Amino acid sequence: FLIFPSTLALVFGLLLHPVPLPKFLLGSINYLGQATIPLIMLTIGLSLKAEGIGKYWLPLLSLGAIKLVLAPFFAFFVGSLGGLTSQTLGVFVLEASMPAVMLSLVVGLKYGLDTKFLPVAILTSTLASLITIPLGQAILRLVA
Repeated sequence: FLIFPSTLALVFGLLLHPVPLPKFLLGSINYLGQATIPLIMLTIGLSLKAEGIGKYWLPLLSLGAIKLVLAPFFAFFVGSLGGLTSQTLGVFVLEASMPAVMLSLVVGLKYGLDTKFLPVAILTSTLASLITIPLGQAILRLVA
């Protein structure tokens, strides 16, 4: 966790926040930031495979139950106990409702995990989230 690129970026970002950056560097960072989403979409599109859904049905079902159902429920529970406003609670639950992401594939490739399972997990959780996220937000509006 401590040497994970996102953690290091967070630490450096917090440490260097008060330091003003030169305009040319800000422009370069802005261009990289604008390219991030299209590159991730392209990479996900190239790596997603529907083959193996039958082979991995139990882990996929477990992933969906934990990531798309239990995590938002837990976020709602914790956020409610924390006294979040309804709008902040909605964002908190929405973030917890997100499907498995490309970063899991990157981590899987780096550490030699089951790279045949990960693209299937990303695909199925993304498709399932098209139903679970709107449904969860609708339930949240009724409850909150």
